Amino acid sequence: MKGQDHEGFTFANLSRQSALPPSELAAAAIVPVDWNRDVAIDLVLCGASSPWAGVMENILHNRFRWRAVEEPLVPIKGATSLAVADVDGNASWDLLACGKEGIAVTR
Repeated sequence: MKGQDHEGFTFANLSRQSALPPSELAAAAIVPVDWNRDVAIDLVLCGASSPWAGVMENILHNRFRWRAVEEPLVPIKGATSLAVADVDGNASWDLLACGKEGIAVTR
């Protein structure tokens, strides 16, 4: 479906081609990083009350797609702060999460 704004510019609804995080995520921490190493900055998100994290994958041209992060990152429940680094030197990102329950490193 195409539309037009008050200045005559046309636009298209891209909602079906985009995916947002689930509303229950309630993001408490967001880290910009090239998570999938495709030279486009993605956003890693986690919520203080959510048991998981995810990535808003930058698929270019002002489009992002939500990707829940695989099982090894689940133990970050309650995280209010995130950092991304290659902690173990294996050429893949590790996620450091901090919250009321302490600090966790997931690999």
